[in-house]
Parts: sequence; structure tokens; C-alpha cells
Amino acid sequence: ATSTAGDATGFYANGSIFIDGGLTGKVTVNSGRNETGGADGLFAASMLDIDGDVSGQVTVYGSAGAAGLAGVSGLHTGNLSGAVKVTSDNNAYGLACWDDEINIYGALSGSVSAKGSDAYGLYADGDVGIENGITGTITATGTAGACGIHAGGYISDGDGGPLKITGSVKVTGNAGEDDNVKAIVSHNGMNLWISGTVSAVSRTGTAYAIRGLGYGDDTVELTTGATIVGDIDLGWDSSHEPSPLAAAPVNGFGPGDTLILSG
Repeated sequence: ATSTAGDATGFYANGSIFIDGGLTGKVTVNSGRNETGGADGLFAASMLDIDGDVSGQVTVYGSAGAAGLAGVSGLHTGNLSGAVKVTSDNNAYGLACWDDEINIYGALSGSVSAKGSDAYGLYADGDVGIENGITGTITATGTAGACGIHAGGYISDGDGGPLKITGSVKVTGNAGEDDNVKAIVSHNGMNLWISGTVSAVSRTGTAYAIRGLGYGDDTVELTTGATIVGDIDLGWDSSHEPSPLAAAPVNGFGPGDTLILSG
């Protein structure tokens, strides 16, 4: 889909989109270089449910904002072994769910990349669950903020167990005073097991490899092979107790938070 005067969308539904059998082909969307042109690969105003693997390619450019796979009230897929690439002069989202959760019932073994003013690999207002972990790559590059995985809820394997990261989550941005460069951030707790790479680099300000916000309990295990670039700040916990290191600029932990070094 191509537009030179407005928005462009590969697949659009004012309700839900259900795909039985997976997404194996190519979806290419370009809204052109106009100030009002947003672009989406697949956009559902309700649920986007792909009952099968995403093994194809979704490539999106939108000057005024762009998303690769987006479901406003839920985004579910099988294995993501293909490639989702999103570029915008404004905000860019690889996978997005603005009102609820993202669930990948399988592994993220392919690649998700987002490049924009504020760029997000995976963005969910609710939970983020990836059943068989991240063995591929998530990258986000922002001229301002950048985030690899953002969850307004809990980050896990989708069933409360650890999200295993053997691949990589890498972000580069310009945090400034807002500290908005974060490879992985959750507002209500997370459970991570990492033997891969989690990296956050900022041209100014503080960059967080892992950041816990809100009052969720965080469990993070770094095991053999883990490479961490950026700060780890697990914030407050569910008891609403402040971090013992609250006065320090980095490495905050509440009493319900756990950081494990193993291997």
C-alpha cells in the first residue's frame, strides 16, 4: 500500500482481524513524505489475532507515525520468525497494543526493528508475554526516546514464568532529562532470565538496560553469557516500599525485587 497524500495501511479493520494459518508473505506500506501520513502494516481497532506463525516480512514507513503489527485491544501471534521493520519521522512501533496485552505464543526468533523520533520495538499498555523467549533481535533507534520492550503491566513468558532472552534487545536514543531510553521497562513487575544481550545507549542522560516502574515485584536473573549495557533499576515493589538505594541515581531495588547472578 502506498499513499502520497495521507495515511496508508496494509490491512485495516474497524473491529478485529483474525488470521488463521499465519502470515507468510510480504506486507509493504509507505505513506510517503507528507506531514499527515501515518502508516500501519496490519491495524485492528480491536483485536489483532494471528493464529499461526509470522514468518513473512512487514515493512512500514510513515512520516507522521508508523506501526508494523497493531491491535488496540490485544495483539496475539504464534512464533515470530520473520521480520517487522518500521521507520517514521515521528513515533515508530514494531508491535503495538495501546489498551491491553501483547502475547507471542511461541518464540520471537526473527527480528523487530523500529526507528523514529520515539521508537518502540514492542509496546503494550498491559502485559507482554513471549512463551518461548527471545532468540532473535529487537532493536529501537530514536532521535529522542527509544525502548525495546515496554509493558504497562507485567513482562513474562505469558504464564508468570521468566521471559528467557538468549537473543538481543538493543536500543539507542537521546534520553535527555526524561531518562526515556530503556531496553526493557515494566510498570507492574517483570520476570526475566537473560543469557543474551540487553543494551541501552543514550547520547545524553541516563540509559536503562532494565527498569522497573510502578509497584510491581521484579525478578531478573543474569546467567552465563549475559551482556548488559546500561543501568539496572528495579524501583519500588508491591509493598510500596522505596528502594534502599532510592537516593542513588541507579541500581534501585525494593524489598520484593530480586536480582540473581548465576552461572
